[in-house]
Amino acid sequence: MLGIDINAKCFAVSIVTPWGKILKQTYLGKDIWVKRKKIFERREKLRSLADKGSHRANRSLKKLRKTERDFVRNRLGEIVKEITDMALRYDAEVSIENLKRFKSLGKRANKKIMRIPFYKFKQLLESRCFDKKITLNTADSWHTSKWCTHCGAVGDRRSSNYSLFKCPECGQIVNNDRKASLAIAVKPLLERKALQGTTLEFFQFSSRRVPVNGLLRSDDRVVSQVVHDSSTPMESPLR
Repeated sequence: MLGIDINAKCFAVSIVTPWGKILKQTYLGKDIWVKRKKIFERREKLRSLADKGSHRANRSLKKLRKTERDFVRNRLGEIVKEITDMALRYDAEVSIENLKRFKSLGKRANKKIMRIPFYKFKQLLESRCFDKKITLNTADSWHTSKWCTHCGAVGDRRSSNYSLFKCPECGQIVNNDRKASLAIAVKPLLERKALQGTTLEFFQFSSRRVPVNGLLRSDDRVVSQVVHDSSTPMESPLR
């Protein structure tokens, strides 16, 4: 199962076997945020000039909007191709969170953060997975960011660094996005077992049995969906 965590700056990917072996963990699309940050800074300067009556700045703003839109669309297409090629290479299904949109932080803050356009990415991924006959699962987002992949505890991160998750129980510190992508990969496997009538209290990662009670809702046995069907150490080294 290939799990994808989509955050403000990149895509975190984890590939795990049904028996718990982590095959690959990596990041994709970091350049999108870097490029858009430069565009944002350029836009702010042009907007300041446009507000002072510069027609040339207004024309440049329109051109810059198209440049950003085309860049994001093209890069999303390339990333989706990379993800689906990876899924085929590892003979894996794909799993993403069942999100509608990111929580709004305010108009200006949203512009500054320059989040990945999730809906556009999801549309592209659904289309490419359908074309390549790859099963695409949407996993319930319940506790994916709070579940510790080391001890199974559930809690808020205890780290001042947003990118890191420090477990409140065992103290394990891991990259938050990599951890979330692993949880997103594991969830459909657990829920599939539940659908088959097998209740799992632990998930086996190499030699470690990690409790999964906190990862699934207690009042709902199977909450993930299949969008379409084609009918070691805790974290692997970053490749």
